Amino acid sequence: MDLGIKRQLNYDDLFDLPESLDPNNCSKWLFKSWMEEQTDKECESSLFHAIYLVYRWQYLYIGIVKMLNDASGFAGPLLLHSIVTNMEDGQAQNAKIGYGCAIAIGLMSILRAFLGTQYTFMVAKLKLQLRSSIIMLIYYKALDVRLSDRNCFSNGEIQTLMSVDSERIVNLCGSLHELWSLPLQMMAALILLYLQVRFFGSDEHSRGVGGMPFLLQA
Repeated sequence: MDLGIKRQLNYDDLFDLPESLDPNNCSKWLFKSWMEEQTDKECESSLFHAIYLVYRWQYLYIGIVKMLNDASGFAGPLLLHSIVTNMEDGQAQNAKIGYGCAIAIGLMSILRAFLGTQYTFMVAKLKLQLRSSIIMLIYYKALDVRLSDRNCFSNGEIQTLMSVDSERIVNLCGSLHELWSLPLQMMAALILLYLQVRFFGSDEHSRGVGGMPFLLQA
């Protein structure tokens, strides 16, 4: 910050990127996987399969973090239900359970915030790796193509491949996790709602809540 106040920063003033975010390393890993894909399958080679081979374990780890984050979101209402149940019982020995549930709600909120931030950071990191590797791969391909073949594409089309089309591939990182996450959240929410409504429907003080299954069936 002190140096930025004195003069404009240049490339030499910046910190070195980690090896996992270095564009040279990212492009090298994807290029190696792409060459192996072309050697093994020839005409049936797929860029998505090459990307999968390079980043599959990293993407799986992101999915696990996403699943834990979604599961922690349902812990708060369940713990809150336990507190309400203990308060309705009015027994002194249940006070420790109530305090424990209250502390657990706070801890689960902190855990969910941490997992959500970690998930966002990991997805952004993977997007940066994919974007740099795909752009470098297209750039290498443009240099390797013969001049007569390259004349079939204008400079605007090549720049579109390097920016817009690569961005579409990168945006799949978060979309694929949302594809399985959102249906699971809806199923879990409906199952928990059905269990809670059925439980409270037998209570004479909750007859209004007991009619909610008819609204769900409608």
